[in-house]
Amino acid sequence: MRISRPSPALLVSIIALVVACAGTATAASVVLIKNSSQVKAGALSGSDLARHSLKNDQIANSAVDGRAIKHGSIQSSDLSSGVRSALNSAGTSAAFVATEAVRKDGPSSPAGQQNVASIKALAAGTYLIIANTTMAPTAANAGLLPELLKEPKNGEGHCRLDAAGDLHDAYAPIASPYALYANTMSLQITRTLAQPSDITLICESGIGWKTANTSIVALKLAGSTRQDTTG
Repeated sequence: MRISRPSPALLVSIIALVVACAGTATAASVVLIKNSSQVKAGALSGSDLARHSLKNDQIANSAVDGRAIKHGSIQSSDLSSGVRSALNSAGTSAAFVATEAVRKDGPSSPAGQQNVASIKALAAGTYLIIANTTMAPTAANAGLLPELLKEPKNGEGHCRLDAAGDLHDAYAPIASPYALYANTMSLQITRTLAQPSDITLICESGIGWKTANTSIVALKLAGSTRQDTTG
């Protein structure tokens, strides 16, 4: 049997096919992307990148913001110890820290002045200090007729919050002709303490008096400003 020689056109077709196949294999084994302009925006996702393949210096400042991070995708273990420490410190400094002194009953005092409650040796820092106490006369109401027959008498309660020399005063009546009152004294002040200091609530009256439900709360602040005003 005689085999005929392939025609020139057939040879050219065979050579073209071999070159095409070799070219495809070569392209598959060689990375042809040379710069980012060859990649369409959004064409690559996280699954196309090897773990830890991106370094810090390969990410532009502000390139990744909160919108690019899935909620809950970053855990504490994903952060370096330095970052965790900085975040913890920031969280602690941003939060309020309160110190409170409480006295439910007392004191009961004759006419004059007496300490009601205090926070001892409050640490240095800036504080919003709030105090409240209910002040009332110790005399009892004897009824309408005895009250009408006795000499009318006025009684005023006065409480002072002393924050290391800065003072705030509150006044309220606790007795008037033929009537007795229980009034809540509310005081507050902002104070920066350079050293540990006592915060004291002092009350007084010209008649016998007593206090109850007393509280002094010192809220530690990051800082404060003060303005003196006339209107």
